[in-house]
Amino acid sequence: MTAPDGPSAWAQERFGDAAGILRREIPAALWGAHRRALEGHLGLGLKTNEAYGLIWLAQHEELVARLRGLDGARVFKPKGARYELAMIGNVVLYPWRYSDGTRVPLEYARMELSDVRRALLALAEPPDEEQLTLDSFFAADDELEADEEQSREDFRRLAEVVRVVFVAYASNPRSGILSAEWGDAAQADEDGHLKWTHHEPLPMAAPGEAGGDAGSGQPSPLRPVAPTGGSSSSARRFDDAPMPEPVLMPKSPLTGVDSEQQETTIETGTDEEH
Repeated sequence: MTAPDGPSAWAQERFGDAAGILRREIPAALWGAHRRALEGHLGLGLKTNEAYGLIWLAQHEELVARLRGLDGARVFKPKGARYELAMIGNVVLYPWRYSDGTRVPLEYARMELSDVRRALLALAEPPDEEQLTLDSFFAADDELEADEEQSREDFRRLAEVVRVVFVAYASNPRSGILSAEWGDAAQADEDGHLKWTHHEPLPMAAPGEAGGDAGSGQPSPLRPVAPTGGSSSSARRFDDAPMPEPVLMPKSPLTGVDSEQQETTIETGTDEEH
């Protein structure tokens, strides 16, 4: 599936005039996060991908840096989180690296459910449910308990209902950002599978096309890395051969990809502060 030439009806409904800008800035932010994660990965020289897994923190910083100055943008830090989130109008944008390959469709991806993510997914419940608001997202437990005792009508009058749009992408150190989509999703089960009511691809320009300098939060072209095992340019490297894609079985789709236990870690920590 290819990205539409311009903002779709869904994107315009969610973000209005900002939809076109977001279609450009979100992919650029993902490439910026990839560049930073790749630099850490190469700098440590590890054989595994733990260092690159810190892209889950860089993705939030890059997105917030790019969207902070937009009209109608708001930046906030969810209670207990280690990062800030960007909000356009009444829509929270949440980036999520769901895979390091492209073999398994987004619908099969499984999200590790932290308290922050559960709260965000609660914003995506059907409209006839008692939805969380941005005020309740920051509220203390005793305040939330008091809110729950109110009638549904009073609850809905607390504040404007907040929605969440997930930006789901696949990436790895060798290939960069492989794909990215955004859409509406709700929690389908306790295993972290999501129910997507809508998702569509984002335009993915090559990093060099987006421009940018190191440290600017913008993606920059990747450069070949010289072998570290000797000075001869003709020396063979262990990774001269093409790197195979990981085999992901549909029976247990993306098991461990979104957790800190695997060597191909996507998130090396949790959403919550320690």
